[in-house]
Amino acid sequence: MRIFLPFLLFSLLELFLLIRFAAWLGVWFCLFFLLAKALLASLLLRRLGRAVIEQMRGLLSRGQSPLALMSDGLLMGAGSILLMLPGFISDCLGLACLLPAVRRLLLARFARQPAASQIIEGEFEEVASDKLPLAAPDEKIF
Repeated sequence: MRIFLPFLLFSLLELFLLIRFAAWLGVWFCLFFLLAKALLASLLLRRLGRAVIEQMRGLLSRGQSPLALMSDGLLMGAGSILLMLPGFISDCLGLACLLPAVRRLLLARFARQPAASQIIEGEFEEVASDKLPLAAPDEKIF
């Protein structure tokens, strides 16, 4: 119930603001705005997705890690999806995710660097290939 309550309150607040906006500027303008915003956000998501994939290919071909680009692309994708949702709070959050300065702040906030002294211990045992269980080509072992 604790997880459900914030989503319910967020949805009710979005609905309240949407109704106020429709009462202020008219229902037809509000519907047009929502449809146009969703269309533009879907085009933006497609364009950003292609650009991120092309940049990732370039990084991988040079042997560099695309991790920073992937996390940046994830935030841009989340921002585009938030823009597709009806409501003005989600629009503000979506636009914030599209701003490079906000993305850098969010990535710095949520990116955790592992401690240099952290050691994970474990054990392993090599199994000879003749001791592995055999399975038919269409049968799954696990």
